[in-house]
Amino acid sequence: MNLLKKATTVVCSIQEHQEVDQKIIHLCLDSKCQISKKALCGLCLGEEHYGHKSINLSTLDTLIKNEWTREIKQYNQKNKDLTDSIQMSIAAILNKVKLLQDQIQQLANQDMQESKVGILKRKYIDQQNLTEKDYEQLAKDVCDIIHYNNGIPDFKPIDYEPTDKFQSLAQKLIFDAALFCKDISLITKSNIVHQSFAEQIQDLLFQINSITNLIEKPLSYLMQSRRLFPNDKSETQSMQRIDFDQQSVFGTINQSPFCIQKQVKFKTLEMKGFTKIYEELFNKPFTQTHIELIKQRCTPQSQICIGGVSANDPDQFILCATDYASEFFTETQDLKLARKSKNGEIYWYYFRNRCIGFSPMSKIDLKYPDVENDEGDLRFSLWLFHGQGGYRIGKLESLEQSVEYKCVIYLKK
Repeated sequence: MNLLKKATTVVCSIQEHQEVDQKIIHLCLDSKCQISKKALCGLCLGEEHYGHKSINLSTLDTLIKNEWTREIKQYNQKNKDLTDSIQMSIAAILNKVKLLQDQIQQLANQDMQESKVGILKRKYIDQQNLTEKDYEQLAKDVCDIIHYNNGIPDFKPIDYEPTDKFQSLAQKLIFDAALFCKDISLITKSNIVHQSFAEQIQDLLFQINSITNLIEKPLSYLMQSRRLFPNDKSETQSMQRIDFDQQSVFGTINQSPFCIQKQVKFKTLEMKGFTKIYEELFNKPFTQTHIELIKQRCTPQSQICIGGVSANDPDQFILCATDYASEFFTETQDLKLARKSKNGEIYWYYFRNRCIGFSPMSKIDLKYPDVENDEGDLRFSLWLFHGQGGYRIGKLESLEQSVEYKCVIYLKK
């Protein structure tokens, strides 16, 4: 049933029009109309709304249905285009994977065939007939690889070493997989990257990942612009968002890693090689003993990240600061002045058996932990008394007995 037929039971609310059984048949769409009543009967249209832009309910019904049909058709076509592109991309990836699998198998087989023992087997064992000359050559071939153990001949242990080409392919695939899956832990899970290089590689891949995001964000906006869908009118807005995000990402890359930050996800730190070493609710005491135990785990190159976390959002810091651990552990004696880090815009204070924390400026007030209010949203402070817990995360203060917030510490050795 269309809009007009439904309106046959709707009588105009104006008393005089009701008396002659006038039904609603039009809507006033005139932007200059000052009359609040927009649902019109025939008399309304000819009187108060005479000359106004209006639309018949039957016409409006047809327009809505036609537009809905057009939108459904457009929706289906765009979805088909997107689905086809996705399937094409998946097919290309699977085809590449198949080629890589074949290449890996070929390299593995080739490695086996080219091993010293493999060559001996193929050259002598697998042959039907051998001449004296062949046996002479066999003696030369095994002379250096056979040794005698208590008079019993045996092979000297030969460590298998894959070819450079095979190793390079495996390493490249690990790097590609880490970027594609955005899971840099694949580097440490694999056994083909020496531990001494793993941390450097993780840092490198983190930077590559940041640059990849720089490319992906504008690309995602372009896919929504008229460059792909000509009827989309949001190109200007999309391009403005691209410019904004490029500036944002460049800012992130250029920003010193040693700084005070808000809303830092744990995964971001873990991708950089940090490991969580402490996590406790603020109502649990954080004491001088904890400081000493953490200090024992650090090297001169260790970096530390400390801050506060909400129990309701346990996968990211509300507020944190990252610096070399040596800065974190340096003791201070002034209750009014924090010490500026050598590495960035962080001011640390560590008053033994009293409190520890960071500030965005040298000005602090350690009546208890830091109670200074200037730029309070960037201050973090912990008690070091026995029995006392955390004190503040930004402007959230007096959290000693809180079970809603945690102190979390990450360490990168």
